[in-house]
Amino acid sequence: LKQHMIETGCCAQVLMNRGPAQPFLHALRHLTGLSDDKNLHLVGYIAALHDIGKCHPFFQKTAVDLPQIQKLKDAGCFASSGVPCRFRHELATEEILSRIWGERRFFPRRTRRTITRVLAMHHQGKHGEYCDIERKAQLWQDAQNLLELEMRQTFQPPELTDVTDFGHSDAFALNLMGTVILSDWIASGEVCENSAAEKTSLKDIQQTAERTIQSCGLISGKLLPAYDDFCALWPEIPPQGIRPLQKECTCMNYQDLSLCLLEAPMGEGKTEAALHIVSHLMEKCGK
Repeated sequence: LKQHMIETGCCAQVLMNRGPAQPFLHALRHLTGLSDDKNLHLVGYIAALHDIGKCHPFFQKTAVDLPQIQKLKDAGCFASSGVPCRFRHELATEEILSRIWGERRFFPRRTRRTITRVLAMHHQGKHGEYCDIERKAQLWQDAQNLLELEMRQTFQPPELTDVTDFGHSDAFALNLMGTVILSDWIASGEVCENSAAEKTSLKDIQQTAERTIQSCGLISGKLLPAYDDFCALWPEIPPQGIRPLQKECTCMNYQDLSLCLLEAPMGEGKTEAALHIVSHLMEKCGK
């Protein structure tokens, strides 16, 4: 769990520093008043904490085949009243961080609420609830506190009691959500999993995160080649198979274009048409 949390935080930092989340980093500079370096530490810390809700008996007891989990079971740490609970760890993350950050007065209240709400939605479409800890609650809270402290020591965010209130920004919430979800997805992939080791250093994890994100094609600087011929970009589509929407894209004046909206029924080739347009805009804008 701790390894995955650190990997996710490192992936978020790479995405913001060298990947598609760079505009988010630039916007944070104005929202927080902090330097880019401090904002990278801040978002790495926040993203890492997305799964702290897994430090909870209702989640951990699902892995009783692990020796360390069996010890917790034998010690009575999973005992409960037997009331059914559709536990969701991301909702537990919201509860846990609201408690920890509230006790330590980390972040202004509105900013704290925004961040915890975002982390509670990093698995969209899942339905469930938060369940209170029924036995040995203090033991679990101590473990959660320790996990938060380890993430804070690892990512070294700026002094959280002095952070300005930036939780009013919808753009911040949406950008943070996208960065966390993508970072979690990348960190859960085979490349990160195969590189994981209990004693891996932070530098090793950061390098793995950068290599993984680069292999996904998400490092800035790589341009999609622009072709006037639609079939050159999509060789599997023969000239006679080009859809009307796609043909229209080959006749556009890209020098005067900065925004394009495509609307068509399913099956008309919007994805291929959009990427054809994007390739020309990337060539025009150099990014």
